[in-house]
Amino acid sequence: MIYDGNSDKIIDMIKHKMIDVKKQQKDIIDYTGFNKGTVSNFLNYKSTNPTLETIKLYCDAIGCDLIIDIREKE
Repeated sequence: MIYDGNSDKIIDMIKHKMIDVKKQQKDIIDYTGFNKGTVSNFLNYKSTNPTLETIKLYCDAIGCDLIIDIREKE
C-alpha cells in the first residue's frame, strides 16, 4: 500500500488482520492497557492522525509486525 495520508486505510488493514489472526478488541485492550473507548474510537475511525507508535502497539497487540518501507516514486 502506498500511504497517502489517510490513516483509515491503515485501520482497515489492522481490522482485516484481526479477523485473520482471530483477535478481538478485548485482546488489544488487554495488551495495550487502553480503555475500551479509546480502542473503539480507533477501530471506528474516530481517532485522528494516530502516531506510528500507536499503530505499532495495535499491531503488537494482535501479534503482527508493522513494516515500513521507503521507495523511489515510479
